[in-house]
Amino acid sequence: MRPPFKPTDQQRADVARLAGLGFPQEDIARLIGITSPTLRKHFAEELETGRLHAVAEVAKTLYAKAMEGNVPCMIFFLKARGGWRDRPEEGGKREAEQKAALTAERGSEWEDLLQ
Repeated sequence: MRPPFKPTDQQRADVARLAGLGFPQEDIARLIGITSPTLRKHFAEELETGRLHAVAEVAKTLYAKAMEGNVPCMIFFLKARGGWRDRPEEGGKREAEQKAALTAERGSEWEDLLQ
């Protein structure tokens, strides 16, 4: 009979890091040398929180860069977390034609449709 699996601290750290990087559970299990069900049984917390820790670390770095004056980071942060949006652009040729059709008048290219 096989002895029961006992995770090490290093394995716990590895699973959390790999989960944070977005690795599939099957791949994490293979790298650790266990089956997927054993991974889920013994590393549920690391699988759950690994992604959250990775996102938090990136968010901290993004915020630090924004506070240092990095303009692209400032803009991204304000769009993602501050509700900022780009102004809608005027549009292209199709939008211009639709606007012209809505404001058609005599002497325009739409004149023959106005009769």
